[in-house]
Amino acid sequence: MDALQFDPKIHFPQVKIILDDPEHEGWKTLLSLASDGIDGPFSEEDVLEHARRDDPARIALIYFTSGTTSGAPKGCPRRVDAPSLGMEANPWNLKAQGNDRERLLLSTPNYRVICPTVTMMTWKAGGALVVPSPPPVPGTSNTTGMLDAVEQHNVTMMVLIPVFMHLMLAESSFAARDLSSLNVVYLGADLITKKDLFTLRKAFNHCRTGVAYGMTEVGCVTRWPFFDRFLDKLPYSHDVCPVGVPAAGVRLRIWDEGRKRVVHRGEMGELSFDCGIAARKYLDNVKSESFFSGESGREWFRTGDLAFVDQNGVLFIKGRMKDIIKRAGFSISPSAVEASIGSLTGVKTVLIASPSSQLGQEPFAVLERQTCKAEEAFKAHVVEMFGTECSLAGAASLADLGLKAFPINRTAKVEKFALEKRVLELRSKASA
Repeated sequence: MDALQFDPKIHFPQVKIILDDPEHEGWKTLLSLASDGIDGPFSEEDVLEHARRDDPARIALIYFTSGTTSGAPKGCPRRVDAPSLGMEANPWNLKAQGNDRERLLLSTPNYRVICPTVTMMTWKAGGALVVPSPPPVPGTSNTTGMLDAVEQHNVTMMVLIPVFMHLMLAESSFAARDLSSLNVVYLGADLITKKDLFTLRKAFNHCRTGVAYGMTEVGCVTRWPFFDRFLDKLPYSHDVCPVGVPAAGVRLRIWDEGRKRVVHRGEMGELSFDCGIAARKYLDNVKSESFFSGESGREWFRTGDLAFVDQNGVLFIKGRMKDIIKRAGFSISPSAVEASIGSLTGVKTVLIASPSSQLGQEPFAVLERQTCKAEEAFKAHVVEMFGTECSLAGAASLADLGLKAFPINRTAKVEKFALEKRVLELRSKASA
């Protein structure tokens, strides 16, 4: 790319990418525009007045989902008022005063929604973003740039996905690093287990640690209220961590489709959000059923997450509705079983649906590597913890499936359909 160029004559400047000759009549490069502006007239009041006249319903940004649910990324138009409200809510309590302003590590690829979200939240709070080099990319094993950035630029806060946490801890230089500037480290963007949170605390034992939750469509919608608690005193659900409580201005609704009603506390159902920071529809109005109007004219977004709220108002995410395994009509949430087997073996586990002529589907466990535990031990453990309705059809390691690593997409989420195909082939050979 030779240049990003503006046409300054247009009231709302347009941007185009030039791939050939950078000289185009009427267009200026960003570099020359900045250079001209250094000595030019500038009125801060004019800029502020222009911002005050902006239309809060104007589309400011279009985020795109990972596409893991529908097979294709969906555009999420976000109005001017959405990021503005999100920054004002400040669910991560970013410091805005004094000399201890945040230096937040941008520990995520720039195509994930968390990147612009944390950028705006940090800048609103008067903090600074620190961008590591090389940037973190799922599927690679290099987190040296992230550690360098923390150490060299006194980073105070970072948000990690579990895969980056484990890669960072595997760095040979990790123990010798000076990471004392860090005050807060969050885990997010995936289902977080009790083991994950304890691993994080052990690695960063001088920091406050917590769980962050959000989606492309709604942004950051929870806050973590447990910084002053010991980890063994937190509420867990079958080794799955809570995600916190609703952030300021956020309403949630959990619906039981089978009984056609809002659930009671402690009961599971599909999670929906009503908040000013949410998208109102997908680009081109695809999958319009994800957005609906409720009582009192409230606008809801249906997340597709299986969730419940405990008696203290704490929210738990148990997985995706689409990942539920139906064994003889009984609904099994893979995440809880995965976390439980992971705690038993110390090995990352993914539960997939295996077809059954008699039961419809059966849960099958795929482990990252072989363990000293026999398959029968896994089966007995699952029955003891969850009942016979959740009985495993079997278990296998990645090596048994001819794989060296879990297949993941560009957002580091496991592609379960690829595992399902391998398991089907394995079971077909075994029964032949």
